[in-house]
Amino acid sequence: MWRISKTRYKGPRVVLLLFLALLLLIVLGLSSVAYFATPFAIDVEGVQAKIDVSTLGEYPTSVSRIRLSERDSGKVLWELASGQRVPQIWDFTLRMGLNPVELVDAAQNHMYQVVRPKGASSFELRKHVAYRVELWNQGGWWRTSKTFSLSDVPPSR
Repeated sequence: MWRISKTRYKGPRVVLLLFLALLLLIVLGLSSVAYFATPFAIDVEGVQAKIDVSTLGEYPTSVSRIRLSERDSGKVLWELASGQRVPQIWDFTLRMGLNPVELVDAAQNHMYQVVRPKGASSFELRKHVAYRVELWNQGGWWRTSKTFSLSDVPPSR
């Protein structure tokens, strides 16, 4: 006679546990990217671009470094770095023509240190030039970037 073992086959349970573990790793990985990256949106309206870095549309975000460069040439036009404390900001606006190099966190009165342009009080943006905005998270090791260009055509409403 054949003897039947009293232990149950555990194959489906092992597969289910492996699937759940993999799913958990994927969720943790995606949430860590969302947590550590600095999300932002660029709203271009003709001669100005508003860079919105607020979290959930209302909370300030800690940004340790801001860099603006020409996309095609890579020339850095403007770069700011945080000092001892990382400022929290909601947004900032870039306009065609001259822009001031200073950016102050009005809520906490923390300022960024100007890295580029050294010794200048302003930098200039031109129409129909593609620009890249790069933002670093609070730790300074995760960078997010987006591009935009300005035109002298007013937005249609």
